[in-house]
Amino acid sequence: VSYAGERRAPQPRPHLLSVLVLGALLANGVAVPLEERLFQTDQWLPTASFFGRAFGYAATLGFAIEFLKYAALRYTVWPEHIHQRLDGIAYGLAVSVGFATVFSLRFALDSDVTLASTALRVASLTFSQAALGSLIGFFLAELAIGRTTVLWMPSGLLLTGLLSGLYYAFRGVAIVGGLSVTGTGSAPLRGLLLAFGLLALMYASVAFIVESADTRMRLQTGRRDSL
Repeated sequence: VSYAGERRAPQPRPHLLSVLVLGALLANGVAVPLEERLFQTDQWLPTASFFGRAFGYAATLGFAIEFLKYAALRYTVWPEHIHQRLDGIAYGLAVSVGFATVFSLRFALDSDVTLASTALRVASLTFSQAALGSLIGFFLAELAIGRTTVLWMPSGLLLTGLLSGLYYAFRGVAIVGGLSVTGTGSAPLRGLLLAFGLLALMYASVAFIVESADTRMRLQTGRRDSL
């Protein structure tokens, strides 16, 4: 639906579908092998403490996934197709949909779970990946059109990696219903609500930052024109 609306725009953003496909290829060709053969997070993270899960996931798969999103955008559409901050966010969402599609298909095809649980997990994956991808896109857009320091993009990657780790840890708490790693409860609906909350918080924060930055830019342009 979003892509159809984008194509009807007076100046549609090019290569959105290509970025989505590239994200899916990177997820399946790089992120999945890293998870299964190198990090093996499903073998040691679930039994770790809350902060162990948060920092463990952030330092391994979380940072790797966000770096792959950054690389997919940095070496394709950046900077020639980034004309405003919302462009970066749009491309960040596109590459995130590619990652979410691969992760969702893996869960749906490899897990012996109910259809309802699968649907909830797919929605959770999509919301969480979109939230973090939009943040990567914002940092890349600011790098292209704003005044940033050399630490701007490393800070963005670090922030998104930490947020992914915190989301992973809080998701375990939400589904099990407590901080204990020995809990046996299962509430995937709470995991979905957590992912939706992360998406809403990220969008609200990014929208506020983008509006503030655009307002400052308009004011500065107006002052220069008056002079």
